[in-house]
Amino acid sequence: MDGIIIVNKQQGWTSHDVCSKIRKLLNVKAGHTGTLDPMAQGVLIVLLGRAARLNEYISGDKKEYIAGVRFGISSDTDDIWGNPIEIAEPDFDIDCLKRTLDQFRGDILQAPPAYSAIKVNGKRLYDYALKGQSVNIEKRHVEIYSMQLLNFEPPYSAEIKVVCSKGTYIRSLCRDLGETLGCGAVMSSLIRTKINSVDIKDAYAMDDIIRLSNENRLNEIILPADFLLDYMQRIDVKRESLRILLAGNKLLAKNIENTGICVSLKDKVRIYCDNHFYAVGSVLSDGIKPEKVFPAELV
Repeated sequence: MDGIIIVNKQQGWTSHDVCSKIRKLLNVKAGHTGTLDPMAQGVLIVLLGRAARLNEYISGDKKEYIAGVRFGISSDTDDIWGNPIEIAEPDFDIDCLKRTLDQFRGDILQAPPAYSAIKVNGKRLYDYALKGQSVNIEKRHVEIYSMQLLNFEPPYSAEIKVVCSKGTYIRSLCRDLGETLGCGAVMSSLIRTKINSVDIKDAYAMDDIIRLSNENRLNEIILPADFLLDYMQRIDVKRESLRILLAGNKLLAKNIENTGICVSLKDKVRIYCDNHFYAVGSVLSDGIKPEKVFPAELV
């Protein structure tokens, strides 16, 4: 079985736990496109079977989160579940908070949390942190497309909606917000509500997935493997040229039905024959080179 399941991960489940459970339910390989921390909730895209080979094309360039912020403390993990340290009594009003949020919009430099999976010198940052070792954490460029204050319960709590680029750590954003306000802050909750066009309202909790499996109805929520590739231009191959595609060989203009499409060099395209998805390819100066080929239709 090949395809995609959109999961609404709940607190307490790790991303690995979700994939492991789905793997056992369906007896098929399962992997996710981007980790959510165990205490975070929300959208987790799970790729089934051969669809896992498409992971690199489903990057999640833009993500949306709703996060709780707790002011007045910091922690070693930059969230409420770490070891807390009292910093200072919060002393700001809602207008000050909104002005401070404005400072974090756009292209910003952000230091990842000490407890994160980013590698430094071949080791994960959390490996250093667990051993009490300090390491230089370089700041990285991330993009904050928008940040909205949803709720403020002065002086300690706020809720914000953040739309950001991949690689953004909301824990770091909360930490830096507190530092700017002079009182410290940690992330107190996190829900990932969107990955690109995938919305949480279209996601299924694990309880529902398990129930549907028990009812032999899981196929009702499995999406086709090419579901998240619609940002790519579509190329249709003539039936007599299908063997060229399946052999992984370059497709020339004579092999393609819709030759009038507009593509640029190095663009990625999705390739079909008789409305069946067969491959992802890369545009060359003299044709299209298949990169990932699937011998039969992905269902």
